Amino acid sequence: MQLWGGWLGLVESGHSSRYRVSMTLDEETARATEMLRGRMVKRVVRHREGEVLIEFEDGSRFFADSETSLELSITVQEDDWDDR
Repeated sequence: MQLWGGWLGLVESGHSSRYRVSMTLDEETARATEMLRGRMVKRVVRHREGEVLIEFEDGSRFFADSETSLELSITVQEDDWDDR
C-alpha cells in the first residue's frame, strides 16, 4: 500500500492495478488499519531519510514517503520485548 498526502493508493501482492480515491484523514486511517490488520511484518527498509517501506510476510507493502525526514518511533509492551 502507498500513501500520498491525502490520497490512498493500493498495491497488493498479485494486484497490479492502482487507484486513487480522495479521503479524509479519518477515512484514510480506517482504510489503512483494515488493510493491514493481522499482517505479519517481514522487514522494514529505509533507503532514504524521508521514506520507510514495511514489507509483510504475504507480500503486501506499506510505503510512506515524505519530502522531509521521517523519524521512526516504535513502542512495545515490556512483556512482548522480554519474550524475544
